[in-house]
Amino acid sequence: MVAIYILARHRIRSVALLLVVSLVIRVGLVFWDLNLSHIVSLPNSGLDSEMFFNYARAVAQDPSLLSVDIRGGAFSKLFGTLFWVTGPLRIFGQYTNVLFGMSLVLVVGLITDLLPLDREQTVKVMAVVALLPNSLILSSIFLRESVVGFLVASSAYFFARWFQSGRGTFLIWTAVMVLVGATFHAAVIAVGIGYVCVSIVYQPTRRCFGVSLQGLAYLAIAAAMVLAVVAKNPDVFLGKFDGYGSEEILFGDVNRRSGGSQYLSGLTISSYPELLLFGPLRAVYFLGAPMPWDIRGLVDAATFLSDSVLYLGAPFLFLRRRKLLGRNERLLGYALMISIVISSIVFGAGVSNAGTAARHRFKLAGLFFALIALSKTSNSDPAAPSLKQVSSSLRKPAPLSRSTATLRISERGVAVQSLEVTSLRKSRR
Repeated sequence: MVAIYILARHRIRSVALLLVVSLVIRVGLVFWDLNLSHIVSLPNSGLDSEMFFNYARAVAQDPSLLSVDIRGGAFSKLFGTLFWVTGPLRIFGQYTNVLFGMSLVLVVGLITDLLPLDREQTVKVMAVVALLPNSLILSSIFLRESVVGFLVASSAYFFARWFQSGRGTFLIWTAVMVLVGATFHAAVIAVGIGYVCVSIVYQPTRRCFGVSLQGLAYLAIAAAMVLAVVAKNPDVFLGKFDGYGSEEILFGDVNRRSGGSQYLSGLTISSYPELLLFGPLRAVYFLGAPMPWDIRGLVDAATFLSDSVLYLGAPFLFLRRRKLLGRNERLLGYALMISIVISSIVFGAGVSNAGTAARHRFKLAGLFFALIALSKTSNSDPAAPSLKQVSSSLRKPAPLSRSTATLRISERGVAVQSLEVTSLRKSRR
């Protein structure tokens, strides 16, 4: 509430109002989940949320569990440590989850500060972020999605700062956020792979794609840190992949279908080439499930319209408006798209039903929110007309006795003063 008050005093008040409404709804959903779930149970509140809570309570009762592998991993241990201090107060745990969800919203607000967004577009973007139904629900029940989503959004913020400034510190913080996120869910490593791919081929100081010695140096430092941490704690960061000791186990998990909302049930993958071939298809289903042709009822229809449309629509919106954006925003959008594609393929390979997809793709929500914000920016680096265009316009007969054309030309970040071109009516004698 203090943060919201500061925003109301010094920034856009309508955004602060959105944050208040978002917080009130999330708290209301916490009380509903704890007291009225027998009337209508919130989506995704059930077996998994009970599992996380029970293991967190077990950690609070026996702190020695912090040093062993347990169900729920880092999330159960984090909240188990909190419960060790406060007692197993479930309302405290779920309200802490609410704070992680609200922090995700605030981080996206920081990302919008880096972009040339006008007041109206900022409010629209923040309205989507603050009131996304799936976000409201997942941050109000006892699941890890809000924690992971906050960490991925934070990585996107630091990555955007590095992208704009080229400071290696931001790249290191990006790696830290990804690593911490990977302790909660190993597949978050895919987000980091996307960042690595971009950092290899992009030069922030020149605002162009290309390999530079400075960039490689920063990347080498960050990679050395990541490898050292992961190599020392493989169970923490890569424990989820330990079970795939053979191709049979791997493809068995990929082809496993469960739950009433399963999709692509007729698709069987039996080789790595097939996994690569159908990876994009599974990624699209991961982002869009339940697809319109798989909708079973009102809940599925509401999920598609309020959630799937956002994840499918954000890349489409960016690609559609990319030519209208400033050069810097366009390049950053391409960079985020690379991370989104890689992450969606990795997550999509292990997900086979719409309910699980809706949960897991929220972990990547920060990337999509940033992409939506980029798509709504104004052109901060307008492309000046070419000399050919200018000269051709000067050759055209002017209907007036005097006309003025003002050109703003930008080259290597140096603004050139406006050029006034005056043409007089030609008289033939």
